Amino acid sequence: MPAFGRRAKSDFLIAALMRSLVVLTSPATQPKRYLEHREGTMSFLAGRSNRAEYWTSIALLLAISFAAVYLFDQSLSKFWTIIFFQCVYGRRLHDIDRTAWWGVVALAAASTPLMLGFLFGGPGFVAALAGQSDQVTDLGRTWYYFVAVSSVVLENAFTIWLGFQKGDPCQNRFGYMPKRFRWLGRSASEIGSKDAP
Repeated sequence: MPAFGRRAKSDFLIAALMRSLVVLTSPATQPKRYLEHREGTMSFLAGRSNRAEYWTSIALLLAISFAAVYLFDQSLSKFWTIIFFQCVYGRRLHDIDRTAWWGVVALAAASTPLMLGFLFGGPGFVAALAGQSDQVTDLGRTWYYFVAVSSVVLENAFTIWLGFQKGDPCQNRFGYMPKRFRWLGRSASEIGSKDAP
């Protein structure tokens, strides 16, 4: 496939994902006053996200990232998946009154086993990462599996922990309390009076 076609598809996927996150998150969670205060910034990254919105965004990101791995270049799709997960983590961290930098700390913790693999696994580990099976040593293979399992466990543990944290019940430094999450196309009267804005 020509590089232009692959690039066009990845740009379309990125634009669709950003549009989906903006549509799913902004209207239900950010009051107009807060958006006016944050004028000039990427407003879909500002504010807070409740647990329902967080899990919906995670499910959407997982589905899109699995599709992107099969449709596009793996390294490019992995890079954008990390970026979008950090955006979702940031909004959720804002709801528990933490800065989005805590998501970067979690990413660094999940990347630590990779650094250890380079340090202690030697050339066999690098060969395992590169897919050169004829040059992989037993030590390199062991470190490869250690890095794969521990990175996934650490990242998933952070994702699950963040999803079960209760948000601040009132306004905090990142904005107003998120309203209850509503699926697109449902009015407040269909949901019930307790969910009405």
